[in-house]
Amino acid sequence: MLKRTLSLSLQRSIPQALVWYLCYVLICVAICGLAGGLFATGLTPRQIFCSGAVIGHRTAVLLIIAIGLLLLRHRDKSILNFAFAVAGLLISVYVGAVGGLIPLTVLTTRPSNLGL
Repeated sequence: MLKRTLSLSLQRSIPQALVWYLCYVLICVAICGLAGGLFATGLTPRQIFCSGAVIGHRTAVLLIIAIGLLLLRHRDKSILNFAFAVAGLLISVYVGAVGGLIPLTVLTTRPSNLGL
């Protein structure tokens, strides 16, 4: 079940997809928190927190775009696969990485074209 957990090219079963989701949520939260902490500016702690949150959220959207494109690279270029990637992007704009990864998790269960 945990074999090649972070691989983006495999077709996964439902339990494998859930493990994939949890791993990528942790990775995204760590990267977004680090980006927000490093590039936050402000004079008061409240301003620093708010600017860090905005930077972290924008980083999450960029990560969802990158992960979606990498997932699509190994899948058929069908309308449904693109719809999952776009849904992940739109959800991440409002919710962040936690919500944006849900459609991408469903995309990992779709057939991969590695065998072709």
